[in-house]
Amino acid sequence: MALLSWTVSTLSLFLAPLLPAVNAKVYQSLDAFPSNITRSFDFIIAGSGTAGSVLAGRLSENNRFNVLLIEAGNDTASVIELIIPACATKRNDTEFNWRFMSEPMEGLNNRTIEIPRGRGLGGSSAINAMVYTRGSRGGEGRLYSLIYGEWTGATGGRDPTGQYDPKVHGYSGNTQTSLGWYEPSNFDLRVRRNGVLQSEEFPNVLDLNAGKPIVATWIQSTIGNGEQCSAARGYMTPSARERPNLTILLNTYITCVLPTPGDGSEKLDIRTVEIAPRYGVALDTHPFRYPEGLDSFEGAHPPMV
Repeated sequence: MALLSWTVSTLSLFLAPLLPAVNAKVYQSLDAFPSNITRSFDFIIAGSGTAGSVLAGRLSENNRFNVLLIEAGNDTASVIELIIPACATKRNDTEFNWRFMSEPMEGLNNRTIEIPRGRGLGGSSAINAMVYTRGSRGGEGRLYSLIYGEWTGATGGRDPTGQYDPKVHGYSGNTQTSLGWYEPSNFDLRVRRNGVLQSEEFPNVLDLNAGKPIVATWIQSTIGNGEQCSAARGYMTPSARERPNLTILLNTYITCVLPTPGDGSEKLDIRTVEIAPRYGVALDTHPFRYPEGLDSFEGAHPPMV
């Protein structure tokens, strides 16, 4: 999932409305969005995936910033299929999947395959298989240690001793993570004992999130208290939604991002809504949709695109 942002004076977002209704600070469509607040935001975030939800949640913790979070899909907070971990296999058949299809691939005898991508608060983190990995440590620095989630141990009350390293996990973060709810199988134990895996390429280590993820080890999941913890469930919590400086606009997608016209510029003769941030615009999207917001943005630096 890509995150691109620019520090600019003013930008106009062209928004396309979908469905009507309103619910507190969470607006269900552009039609319900009050016109008198369209120029009162410091940051506008397009997309509520693993980058957008985190940005909106963190920025709005500072009451000096007014934040607008725009999401093309609907709210996911009370959708049972997106809460129960065992429902992961059913999520691709819901309204919360964009249902992208690949191009015909020669290696698959010119067949196409579905590429699931999340459409709703939390983005793809709301419909994925919940595998938790922070990725590779890479160059030494302090940023890697800042992304610890909230480790909740193992679900189901089982003993996780010897299946994770407590030193590489946080215990006060927003994203709840844990080991599986079932005891290790005989196959798991045989794999751990298999001397073939004791190699430099795929070392047999204790914890997937110790900084080197290409290993043979126990799977960790974004599950806490028996529920899937998507980016939205972690950062767009009920308490976060009560913040007066956070606004969430649903069922609305961005068609393009343009610099605000200067003097003498010709205005477009179409219905649009202009929302100008004080500091910048952040796009939280993925490669299958990002050109819709960037291909017409004249201020985008080519290497960023």
